[in-house]
Amino acid sequence: MVSKGDEQFGSFRDTQQPGDYRIEVTATRNGERLGTAPAQFIVSEQDLELDNASSDPDAMKGVAMASNGEMVRAEMLPKWLDDLMKKTDYLDVKQETKKTLWDTWTFFFCVLLILTIEWYLRKRWGLV
Repeated sequence: MVSKGDEQFGSFRDTQQPGDYRIEVTATRNGERLGTAPAQFIVSEQDLELDNASSDPDAMKGVAMASNGEMVRAEMLPKWLDDLMKKTDYLDVKQETKKTLWDTWTFFFCVLLILTIEWYLRKRWGLV
């Protein structure tokens, strides 16, 4: 409570939930009741994130630097995107595929041909 002349002022900060509130204040002096005054007030829902919705360039620059990124102002975004599209060399994925001799159909065909010729010759010469 704060006194200012004949008036006293106070604040109440324990209203965590938004809604309509009613308060009734009773004034006493030396144990004698002087009067009662009711009052109503509304606590509106407050979104602290949206209270100051303007950008904070210093904070954004700090986040960008911490994540190895880059801060780009809105008016520079189209030029930045064009430059980014030109720097796509690092986006190429190099994939190396190794094929052994066993993985080709020509090798399989050659082995099959040799085995067939060997079987045919052994059959013809009576070695089977």
